[in-house]
Amino acid sequence: HLSHDRIDEILELRWHRGYIVEAKVHVSEEEWTGPEPAQLLADLLACPSALFLRALWVGCTWNDDEWMGVMDRNLAAVAAAGPLEHLRKLTIADPEHYWDISSTVVGDVSAAIQAAPRLRELEAVGGEIWISDLTHEHLEVLTLRTGGLPGESALALGQSLLPALRRMTVYFGADNYGGTASIDDLAGILTGEGFPALEHLGLVDAEFQNEIAALVASSQILPQLRSLDLSLGTLTDAGAEAIAAAAPRFAHLQRLDLRKSFLTPAGSALLRQALPNVEIIDAEQRTPSTWSGTPHYYVSVAE
Repeated sequence: HLSHDRIDEILELRWHRGYIVEAKVHVSEEEWTGPEPAQLLADLLACPSALFLRALWVGCTWNDDEWMGVMDRNLAAVAAAGPLEHLRKLTIADPEHYWDISSTVVGDVSAAIQAAPRLRELEAVGGEIWISDLTHEHLEVLTLRTGGLPGESALALGQSLLPALRRMTVYFGADNYGGTASIDDLAGILTGEGFPALEHLGLVDAEFQNEIAALVASSQILPQLRSLDLSLGTLTDAGAEAIAAAAPRFAHLQRLDLRKSFLTPAGSALLRQALPNVEIIDAEQRTPSTWSGTPHYYVSVAE
């Protein structure tokens, strides 16, 4: 399969001293008739020349039945190939941006993460990101970017044990696109018990962003953070007021990111007055859409 005459169209490799150190596997073309990416991944990861693979990008496979880009079978191939002792970075995403984020299926990332025992960084971008039992000794950076995070995944993330994790960013998305997570699903995350080394937390792109701000204000995890990201969602001046009311708990932060929210100039000014020593990022504030006289707020990443 690795010698297919059009292999360069869906497989990109970087070599170093006779070994593959980076690989990207994907296909978004409906007309592709070559080997499936899942089979290519299996063959690639079994090659002696891939023994020292450090970075892997798992892309989409065209799904004719549902006209979607799916990654779950490709992830299963990665999980089955483990242990990948030298893999440090795993990216799961459509590299060509061919698909809307809601037209992709990532699947369960947990087994693929655990197949790489020394993995340092995971980024998953797409729809239907699932997490089950997740324990990993070395993972330092975790990014889940989706237009709709299932509530079950948010709950499972709160039960994870990631002692080396320093940075975590989670997109929640919109209910219309599978975002069933609610404020009640975040309790486990905000205890911080599974993330003792966490310094940066992003809980972003949520339809309940004001509630997140209020819950973070009283959370156990807040004192250990150096930066907090609550951007891209429906945060309004009500959320700013919740933060300002608990200003002493946020005062140790180096940075508070509230980009692409719905703050008014008064809301931004309130935060700067309450947190004079915190870098507050509040660029690109939006205004709500108005239907029949009622304002409607929306997340930045959904469809």
